[in-house]
Amino acid sequence: MQLRVVQLVAGHDNLSDTVTVNVLNAPTAQSGSSSGVSTGYGTIRGTAVAGATVNASGQGDAGTYDCLAVVDGSGAWACNLGSGIPSGSLRVRATQTTSWSGGESSAASTFTLRIDSDTPKPPVVTSPAAGTSVRASGTVFAGTGEPDALVTVFAGSFAACTATVQNGAWSCTGGELAAGRTPVSAIQQDVAGNVSNESAPFDAVFVAGTPAPSPSPSAPATPGAGAGSQTPGASPGSGGTGGTGGSGGNAGAGGGGAATGDGTNPGGTGSGSGSDGSGTGGTGSLPGTPDGSAGGGSPSHAETHAADGSWAGSTRFSGALTPVFGEASGLNWLLAVGVALAALLLVAAPARLMAGAVSVATHARAKRRGTRLTGRNRPRAEYDRAPELSVNPWLLASVAVVAAAAIGMLSGPVENQPAYLRLLAAICLAFALLNAVSLLVPRFLGLRMLGVRSVVTFAPRYLVLAVIASLVSRVFTIEPALLFGLVLAIGCVDGVSQRIRGQFAMLHLLSLLVLGGVAWTTISLLPDLNSPFGAFTTETLNTLVLGSFGAAAVLVLPFGRLSGRALFTWSRPAWLATALGSFTLLAAVVAPAVAPGSGLIAAPAPAVLPLLLVAVGFAAVSLSVWAWLRFVAPSLK
Repeated sequence: MQLRVVQLVAGHDNLSDTVTVNVLNAPTAQSGSSSGVSTGYGTIRGTAVAGATVNASGQGDAGTYDCLAVVDGSGAWACNLGSGIPSGSLRVRATQTTSWSGGESSAASTFTLRIDSDTPKPPVVTSPAAGTSVRASGTVFAGTGEPDALVTVFAGSFAACTATVQNGAWSCTGGELAAGRTPVSAIQQDVAGNVSNESAPFDAVFVAGTPAPSPSPSAPATPGAGAGSQTPGASPGSGGTGGTGGSGGNAGAGGGGAATGDGTNPGGTGSGSGSDGSGTGGTGSLPGTPDGSAGGGSPSHAETHAADGSWAGSTRFSGALTPVFGEASGLNWLLAVGVALAALLLVAAPARLMAGAVSVATHARAKRRGTRLTGRNRPRAEYDRAPELSVNPWLLASVAVVAAAAIGMLSGPVENQPAYLRLLAAICLAFALLNAVSLLVPRFLGLRMLGVRSVVTFAPRYLVLAVIASLVSRVFTIEPALLFGLVLAIGCVDGVSQRIRGQFAMLHLLSLLVLGGVAWTTISLLPDLNSPFGAFTTETLNTLVLGSFGAAAVLVLPFGRLSGRALFTWSRPAWLATALGSFTLLAAVVAPAVAPGSGLIAAPAPAVLPLLLVAVGFAAVSLSVWAWLRFVAPSLK
């Protein structure tokens, strides 16, 4: 400021002089958040003269903490009093100095800064319940948490919605989510900015359907970005990045740096510079708090589960299957038995009738033709034949397993991500184990229990069955997908009785069911494995379950050269029990789970009605063919 001194002398001109006086007022200081609560970093901010250095200190029961900050061009400053400050309160004061002031300014008005460095407990997700089926659009998530905390719900690696806890409860409405079985979890950020650990994930089945009402305002399209933890260093401190879609920014600064966060403007960006050991503010993927408070710095959910594009990314087979036993397992098993009975009545029984009628008609037609008097009269082996190429059976089996695995991958969408190479390896391993068990176990037990030797052959027709299973899964959007991973067939040597053939076929089918049951139980008992190896293990076990139950459900059909034909010929009750068990187990892992208390009326999968219509149509055609060949055709002759 300028001072002008005037000398007044009677009868003379007034004399005056002007002198410039530099006056440095006290800075302003306040909590880094409008709530007055800070994390263990003790973030504070305020205004001062541009270019000045602010010296702030806080004193409390845990000790004294201080920090330096250089004021930016807009006159704003911010710094962290320390790191790991225990919960409590600090009395904060601040002064500023400049190159021209010749000393410190007077202290700003002291204020009390509340410190909350305690990590909140993970929130609880109460709706939807584990294993239930819900619509993929407009799903309502609800639960409990810490009062005034911000809860973020994740479906897989994607943020479904956010909500503020009010009176200990929260709820929000998700947008359009990908259909399929997906793990659901949540985290919460308290008013200070501390971030909880992830809640225990559980699986929910999201099914496509009529879109629900528009999401509530509490479900932003994109979570904002908040400041992460800071590490003291020698580089200038950098400010946090403001949130998007209405989320505020979080101020972040190093030990001696300055930064500001703008929690009022969407997409606001913090800025700052520092000296004397300032640090660099990290960024996180959590929604920014509206008050611009410092973020908690915990790893994001995408880092915990591995973001898309990494080897630990999620695939369609990464989520655990419906648990063998759970709070809704009774209803699930009842539904599975109903599906199995429908498969018996609409698929297996009509197919058997049609196959039997066609076989009888074919043999009768061949018998009526009798012995040919004309035609080929020279031996087939008279002419030279090209030499047959011998292929290593192990190489042939390996190529067939990889081909079956590739077909199984195409049962659903495949993304251009490294995780799908991991999935291909998991399916290959699972199918290799499936073929090994389906051959070695019945071969060993058949020799020990039945005294019969077996023959193993390569079955190209099985690849056709694998293609059909994948096409059915894609066309009817079945999730988890139907898989058929067998490429090798096993049967008894020639000359054995029907009883031995039927018993051997039962051993073959039971080995597949036991293998799938062991893998399914293992999945239910395994903890959540958040690593590439854990995802690989889960995918291998899931494929083993689906492949085993799928192969058993196909091979038990009583026609052609399938194992079910030999079992049906030997014992109808044994076949019925085996078929019912195979269809029930497959339906239990493929059919959507039923919510507790909802009875059998759950959110239906979109494929239920089309599949039912196809099954009814197949039964009608099969019965028509059987009736024609059995009753109508003979009467016309």
